[in-house]
Amino acid sequence: MMHGLPPFYNKSQSLMFKLIKEGEVKFSEKVKTSPEAQDFLLKILNKNPKQRLGSRNDVEDILAHPWFKGIDREKMLKKEVLYPSFSLKLPSNLKSKETSGYKALTRNLLLN
Repeated sequence: MMHGLPPFYNKSQSLMFKLIKEGEVKFSEKVKTSPEAQDFLLKILNKNPKQRLGSRNDVEDILAHPWFKGIDREKMLKKEVLYPSFSLKLPSNLKSKETSGYKALTRNLLLN
């Protein structure tokens, strides 16, 4: 989750499903995303299954993408890769109830 929410998230479940099928991937200007990360997301979320990243050579296509450059595959598969630390910056006007999911997500990402 590079942006904190799934790419087609919407409070309305029916609209979210419609966006998954028909919507375009949009990148927020508020969140810095590398060109490699944007390219990876666009290719992995391609609407055409035959053109989607991984459709030809499965995980090999995915791991060969430039976004994974410099990551030791063996260590990654053994869950030995150290990830950069991060913190989620949430708007200050959110209530505690609204941020509990983000706090749990952060804990889970750091513990797993």
